[in-house]
Amino acid sequence: MKKFRNTIILLTLDTIFFALAMYGAFLVRFDFKIPGIQMERVLPYWPYFAACVIIKLIVTQISKLYRSILDNAGVDILRKVIIAAGTANILCIIPIFALSIPIPRSIPFITAFLDVAFLLITRFSLVIARVSLKSILLKKNDRINTLIIGGGAAGAMIVKELKSNTHINHYPIGIIDDKPEKLGQIIAGIQVLGNRYDIKKIVNQKKVDEIVITIPSARQKDVQEIIDLCSDLDVKIKILPTVQELINSEVEYSLARDLHFEDLLGRTELDLNNVAISKIINNKCVLVTGAGGSIGSEIVRTVAKYSPRNIVLLDFYESGVYELRIQKKFNYPDLNIDIAICNVQEYDLLEEVFASKKPDIVFHAAAHKHVPLMEEYPKQALRNNILGTHNVVNLANKYEVERFVMISTDKAVNPTNIMGATKQFAEKIVNSYSNGSKTLFSVVRFGNVLGSNGSVIPIFKHQIERGGPVTVTHKDVVRYFMTIPEAVSLVIEAVSMSVGGETFVLDMGKPVKMYDLAKKLIRFYGHQPDQDIKIEITGLRPGEKLYEELLMSDETLKATHNKNVFISDQRVYERDVIVEKLKEVRRLAESGTALQIKEFLRENVDGYQNGHK
Repeated sequence: MKKFRNTIILLTLDTIFFALAMYGAFLVRFDFKIPGIQMERVLPYWPYFAACVIIKLIVTQISKLYRSILDNAGVDILRKVIIAAGTANILCIIPIFALSIPIPRSIPFITAFLDVAFLLITRFSLVIARVSLKSILLKKNDRINTLIIGGGAAGAMIVKELKSNTHINHYPIGIIDDKPEKLGQIIAGIQVLGNRYDIKKIVNQKKVDEIVITIPSARQKDVQEIIDLCSDLDVKIKILPTVQELINSEVEYSLARDLHFEDLLGRTELDLNNVAISKIINNKCVLVTGAGGSIGSEIVRTVAKYSPRNIVLLDFYESGVYELRIQKKFNYPDLNIDIAICNVQEYDLLEEVFASKKPDIVFHAAAHKHVPLMEEYPKQALRNNILGTHNVVNLANKYEVERFVMISTDKAVNPTNIMGATKQFAEKIVNSYSNGSKTLFSVVRFGNVLGSNGSVIPIFKHQIERGGPVTVTHKDVVRYFMTIPEAVSLVIEAVSMSVGGETFVLDMGKPVKMYDLAKKLIRFYGHQPDQDIKIEITGLRPGEKLYEELLMSDETLKATHNKNVFISDQRVYERDVIVEKLKEVRRLAESGTALQIKEFLRENVDGYQNGHK
């Protein structure tokens, strides 16, 4: 609505000034005394002058001089105005010769000069008026002092908008830029006050209320360092989307968003081989177990981008996969999406799915992952994580699926809990089927993901919103973190590399100390740790470790073409040996005690110890 109103104002002013420019050209040409006979000659040609005004309005519109002009007037506008005025007046010269209109030949050139002057005057005067009006209306106490980080094109556009938009209480008081040559420069009327390491000093000196990071093309590690430098400051922090997210969007303050949790932790820079990924997925049937879960649903979302022939959503929880299918059909109306309501523990029902759908690729994401609950219900961990995995693996082998990948966890390495131990045994099952099979079996192992079901981040958020305390199990407990889209993208990249039998390990970046993360999140919400919100140490839960590992003691890593994906040299297990051990697993899952289950896992899982580490 605001832009439409601005356009009408400029359109009206331009109509008046284009007419005045032509009249003014005659005045200039005849020293401000237009002969009567000259007026008598040109008056019959008034339709020509009206047509010229219309032509100029059309050319001005085509030149986009009515788009966000009040917020973005600058050097770019000068260039556009000169081109538009020149083009329009050249078009107006043609009828003079074609119709032999009795107008002095200098008139169009003088008119063009006046058109440029009038167009610039209207644009810049309106901007100046709005900036002045904002300064008058915006009382100092109501003003939100805003520090802009990034003196590039995006930062300049935000500065201009904040200075001129009377509907925004924010006002730019300075710019931060790391380029030494920009220090002290004036950008859009605001001075560059320093680099990122001067932020704290400037925030205190200028009484900054808000920081806006306006560097869409910034490397993720730079954004992370800036956020870390601002984390101790009592100011609100916003950030513009990335270049990819800004495609087809004009840069404006409304696009600046609050920080997300993943911004606080930093993100992995991905470099995917999309050609290889597309080659294995395009026109294939893809089956995803646990498709309604956080990892499974993201696998579905990512796979859908590579034009599979069909996706089968397999899950025992019907609501999640039903909603996911509705969502994906809206985004990809031509994609075939089937739902299979099935528990991976039910072999016969699972086989019906394999026999009818004939999947080419299987992503096995179904698993019980909650550590304390699996300590309480160990039989369910055996049934789902071990026997369920064997059912899916066995059927993938029987129906000669092209590729199979199991989603594993860092908790499978030297596990101190039943969940991790059962996931390591499941890894061995997948590994044992890699020899003598037409299916390329592989495992992808990674740590915690942000936003997954049961993730600690939503728990911290809920505790902070309730006023605390925020509970941390141990002051020294550390975890690896990755966003779900990053993890899933790397999983699919790993699948495209597989030649069978690999255990892929994802680079999770630097481990994060949970106590420090709790403090960051408390500050993120504008509170002070242990003052406004208390942090309470509760002690390690059953089966929980101080730190997670991604490799067994006898494993080493080999690099791949992707810097975030490695291959473990895990030894190959004999299928017959694993299948024989599964008989004992079935017995324990039916009638075993917790002690018997733990004893079996201790004997058959590398590094398993039922205690804290």
